[in-house]
Formats: sequence, structure tokens, C-alpha cells
Amino acid sequence: MAGRGEVKAACELLLAQHGREVERFIALSVAGRERREDVRQEVWAAVQKALPAFKNDALVRTWLLRIAKHKIIDEWRERPLEQTLGSEIADAGDIVARSSSRRQQTPSKLLHEKQRAVALRKALRELEPEERELLEMRFVLGLKPAEIAQVVGAVAPNTVSQRLVRVVRKLHALLHEESALDSFRQGRS
Repeated sequence: MAGRGEVKAACELLLAQHGREVERFIALSVAGRERREDVRQEVWAAVQKALPAFKNDALVRTWLLRIAKHKIIDEWRERPLEQTLGSEIADAGDIVARSSSRRQQTPSKLLHEKQRAVALRKALRELEPEERELLEMRFVLGLKPAEIAQVVGAVAPNTVSQRLVRVVRKLHALLHEESALDSFRQGRS
């Protein structure tokens, strides 16, 4: 068994390597800076406690995110749900940011991107929270299906892949439907 100093040093290393990602994951589901900070402290306390028993049977990244997910669920049980980054994802926050280009923009391109962002926000609002969570984990956090399966638990990586395909197809259909409606509306004006 590792000594206290070794565990503390390992936790500091994990915090340095994965702290921002864990905080981002918490921000997806917990509203309010103080509440997020409370959950963050709970996560790192749990990591410090569980680290000596870590068997290296999972990626450290997914192990940390799974601990964070459990602490987030504990937070939800203790306090009522509020507006969170996860619920704001229905407004397409990071997904829209990642879909926009970084090149020099002309006014017409900026308008087109703004219209795309509005359509994406609207389509994302139509998805179930679990579907948006899958998209966030895959396209914002950059987790692979196997990593998402470890974070979510009790789901095979193939199942995650299939769900992602279905959600992306659903999102595509919603965007296509919105585009068709906009074309129809513009034709009537």
C-alpha cells in the first residue's frame, strides 16, 4: 500500500494532468460556481481515498470521470436541479463553438454561421438529455466510445457507438428538417 505522501503526490499529478477535464465534466451538470467547487472537492477527496485501490483496469481519465459522475449524481440527489451547462447545451454552447470555422470571416459568412448556430441550438433542444450528454462526451470532451462506456458504466462500447450514430443521424435529420422549413418560409416571404 502506498504511503500518504505518495498518494498525495499522485493526486496532485492527476489534478495537473486531468483537473481541467474533470472540472469541465462537472460544469456540464452542476449549476453555480460554489456547487461546482463543492463537487470538485468531493471528487478529489474520493480520488485520494480510492487511489490506493486503483488496479489500473481502466484508463485513469475514465476512472476519474466515473468518480466525477457519481459525485454529480450525489449532488443531484441532495439539491434540486437548476440550469447547468448540460442543460445549456440545448442552446448548443460548445458544440456550436466547435462547429464554427476559425478562418477570416466576411459579413455574409458570419451571418451564415450565426444561422447555422441558431439551427443547431434548435435541433439540440429537440434531443433527450442523455443524447446531448453523449454528444458532449464524444465531441466536446473528445472521449472515444470505449471511454464513454466506462464513464457511463454497464454499457458496451459498441452500444455507445450505435447510440452515437443514432443521435448524430437524428440531429442531422432535425437540422435537415429545419433547413427545409426555413427554405419554405423564405419562399413564402
